[in-house]
Amino acid sequence: MKWRIILAVVLLVLLAHSVLAEEAVRGQVVARDRAVLSSQLDAIVSTLRVREGDTFKAGATLIDLDCRGYKAQLAQAGAAERLAKAVLHNTQSLARMESASVQEVEKARAELDICAQAKVLAQLDVERCGVLAPFAGAVVSLPVGKGEFVSAGKPLLEIVGTDNLEVHFLLPSTAAQDVQPDQPFVMDVYEINATVNGTVRQVAPVADPLNRTIKVFGQLRGDSNAVRPGMSGTVVLVR
Repeated sequence: MKWRIILAVVLLVLLAHSVLAEEAVRGQVVARDRAVLSSQLDAIVSTLRVREGDTFKAGATLIDLDCRGYKAQLAQAGAAERLAKAVLHNTQSLARMESASVQEVEKARAELDICAQAKVLAQLDVERCGVLAPFAGAVVSLPVGKGEFVSAGKPLLEIVGTDNLEVHFLLPSTAAQDVQPDQPFVMDVYEINATVNGTVRQVAPVADPLNRTIKVFGQLRGDSNAVRPGMSGTVVLVR
């Protein structure tokens, strides 16, 4: 019985040694998803549905732009398409009675195609009146205000993903061959005074020749809800 206890203690010591013997390195928590969303239209900001720090789901509308002018253009394009359809139908009827040429029919059909594509473009503009979240996350900054006129290309807000967090850290380039994908690691996060777990996603294909280091990309596991992008800590690879 005693030798079993002794063996268990020895195994625990060896396991701890395999972790602690590795040199701890500094790691940085990074969000895989981060974006600055810009306006795709010249319009007035009509509604801000989020504020700085708010969280949101993927596909949620974050900002509404004044869409009245673009909706009117869509209605106008729809009316032009209906008129072009009527003209084509009438021209085809005349052609069956040999009162319209083939060229006139083709011209009417081409005009209908032009109107249909104009309607598609108008519909896209209407859809762009709502700024949608491409992923779930939180608002980092919101530099525009309600009632402000924005031009196409103007940044409206910066967002960051709160899921799919990674840890980036540097190792000596000589250690690159000892690190494998899916290799586990532990990270002591300074800001929350907690330890989280993760696995190596990949090792950078190129080392830094000046510092003789190589970057390692790690994926955090599901027990890291309190961790936020920008936090840092010490990382130890588990062998």
